[in-house]
Amino acid sequence: MNAYYATGQAVDTQSLDVANAKANAMEGMLSATDPNVAFGKISYTDEVAAYQKAGQYGVSNVGPAIDAAGVATTKPLTHAAWDLNGRLHTDISTWGPVGPGFSDAVNARGLAWRMLNTYKQAILAARQTVLQATQATLAARQAPPPQPVYSAATSSVQAAAQALLAAIRATSASGQPVVWTAARGQATAMWRPTYSFQQAYGHLKVDGIYGSQTAKALQAVVGPDAVAAASGPAAAVAGYGWIAGDDGSQPAAKLGRWVRENRTTAVLVLLTGAVAVMAMSGRR
Repeated sequence: MNAYYATGQAVDTQSLDVANAKANAMEGMLSATDPNVAFGKISYTDEVAAYQKAGQYGVSNVGPAIDAAGVATTKPLTHAAWDLNGRLHTDISTWGPVGPGFSDAVNARGLAWRMLNTYKQAILAARQTVLQATQATLAARQAPPPQPVYSAATSSVQAAAQALLAAIRATSASGQPVVWTAARGQATAMWRPTYSFQQAYGHLKVDGIYGSQTAKALQAVVGPDAVAAASGPAAAVAGYGWIAGDDGSQPAAKLGRWVRENRTTAVLVLLTGAVAVMAMSGRR
């Protein structure tokens, strides 16, 4: 089973369980040797050898299992235990005509137990790291998602964006479509705020037309939620304004405008239609 740091680094908790079991085994080896030192049941040479054997078991089994968990903060501790094992094998007299004495056995006992306590400290530190990482992960999952910050724009762009947002809100509230073309733009309340925002924002065509590119720029400044709220429910369908004719008008209004702008053609169409109707009537 793996737990994880907030940084995403894996922690092998199974290795910590193995390390704890091996540390308990080492403790059993030490506990079995201690009474022999206290009561002189075996030779000092055998006592020192027993502690050295326990120390070697630690560096061969307990330390590697702790390191395998992948917690960087335990490295200094397992290294310290390694150094203690070195002293256990070099600082204690195990040769010569006299051999180890009572003080050597006592010193060996102290070094071996210090090794075990260092390993236990490392295991505890690793488990605390896992606990803290788990708590941080749970807290992050429970926290609301961070909201985007739309405050990087300059004050002039912000002011122009707010003015355009107000115009969108007023236009939508009046029942008019939000999207306009240049042909109609100057006749609406949308034209001037759109023109000013395009000038302030930059990287936009300055024509007073509130099209998709201008809408995206406005969303980048004030946020998409603010634009959607100002534009009204219909704006969500098109993404930035009402769905209407390709010039931004509603179908009926579009037809009316075409008739006004093409009066001669419209009259000819009507006359042609009237003649056709009369011809058909005469055949009956």
